[in-house]
Amino acid sequence: MFSPSRRALLSFLAALPALPAAAQVNGRKVIVVGAGVAGLAAAEALIRRGAEVTVLEARNRTGGRAVTDTTSFEGKPFDLGASLLTIPAQNALSPRLEAAGSKIEQLPGDIISIMDGKRFNATQTKSFDDFLADIRSTIDKTAERGLRLERLRAQDLKEHLALSLIGPNTFGIEMNELDALDAATTLKGTGGEYVQGGLGKAIAQMFKGIEVKLNMPVTEIDYDGIQARVTTRDGETHVADAVIVTVSTGILASGKIKFTPALPAEHQKAIDSLPMGLVNKIALEFSADIFGPGIKPMTQLRAVTSNGDVIDAMLKQGDNKLIVFTVGGKQARQLEGQSESNALNYALSGLVDLFGNKIEAAFLRGKASRWGVEPWTMGSHTVARIGQNSARETLAQPIGSLTFAGEALGGPWARTLAGAYLSGREAATKVMAGGSGRLRNSDSSAPSGGERVIQPMISEDNEGFDENEVRHARPD
Repeated sequence: MFSPSRRALLSFLAALPALPAAAQVNGRKVIVVGAGVAGLAAAEALIRRGAEVTVLEARNRTGGRAVTDTTSFEGKPFDLGASLLTIPAQNALSPRLEAAGSKIEQLPGDIISIMDGKRFNATQTKSFDDFLADIRSTIDKTAERGLRLERLRAQDLKEHLALSLIGPNTFGIEMNELDALDAATTLKGTGGEYVQGGLGKAIAQMFKGIEVKLNMPVTEIDYDGIQARVTTRDGETHVADAVIVTVSTGILASGKIKFTPALPAEHQKAIDSLPMGLVNKIALEFSADIFGPGIKPMTQLRAVTSNGDVIDAMLKQGDNKLIVFTVGGKQARQLEGQSESNALNYALSGLVDLFGNKIEAAFLRGKASRWGVEPWTMGSHTVARIGQNSARETLAQPIGSLTFAGEALGGPWARTLAGAYLSGREAATKVMAGGSGRLRNSDSSAPSGGERVIQPMISEDNEGFDENEVRHARPD
């Protein structure tokens, strides 16, 4: 079975470059392009080891695809992108967020399933959950045999709902476009916990000490020489010993950043082989708790309406009057091509179809994310083209003073915030381990490059916490 295992994660971590026990990079200049989780994690690790780090961010904020909207609903938090911590017991971000003061809530696990106008009973719910498990097993077996997922096509409403939940609403593309090996070897999003106040807001708090130059889109990176030169849109040039690029593969493929010399053919092919899938969120606020106290906060609604639309929503997310919908793949792209009001109407009409017209009278306002047309990501997260799963490993290989990082390169945690975090730290480790820079080692008795040692990076406000402890990042 190809689902992410302890062995897979250990292999991923074992691939990190060797780092001398007391390595320091005092005085070494590093530029980090992008202030999402990967960029912030890389900058944090390098700063703690004494590097002079400049973080350049195109937006007017940090966090990348982790952003909490606290204005649309009068202070109620709405995560436009990442919203849940996947597999929290093994997620590298969970202990970091808790150490920064975030409160993490376990989801109740309650589910409402509706099809043909009828709500599933307990037996039907279990049967549907078993069916979902069978599809995931089929993906694993397809990957093992080197086959494609074209045969996974919906034949009835049950299959339509299941394939939508697993395919476009998880990966951001349709099942027949999904690479079986890539789906099997990365996390499938099972399990999660909610961060009070919003995950994006918590990420911002966790990295609040990292200085970032905002509104500074990078237009060119010249890495041909002893030092790299990074030019921003306003013509400002920064010189450094190393550059870590954490922008999305959507931005890399768009040509918004010119690389001099041109990237090696294998790296350019890897970028082209890792396009962006699309998963958007639609939040609706009501004047009252339309489901009443009998429905717990964070209850999942999965349903098919009378016209065949799939409804995948979290009821009472962050507030009893807020419902957050997930829409992915072709449906998400179709809604993005229309006005935001069309997206809101799509979600509201689905609820009315399932629960009656009274719901519409209680509707107040809504907000929808639009990651596909967002200029600094151009999508939600990476997916591998069919047969191109190895592109993730290729893109992670440094090119002289240039190193890439991001959720695309998160190993078994690819597509998640934890994957971005681990990838950012991996990139920082590569820079600290040598590359084209001048690594300082304050301990002459430290192991040489032949012995793998990854040192804990402990900050004053997280004293005693070892971020490199493998137990915090091991999906079983």
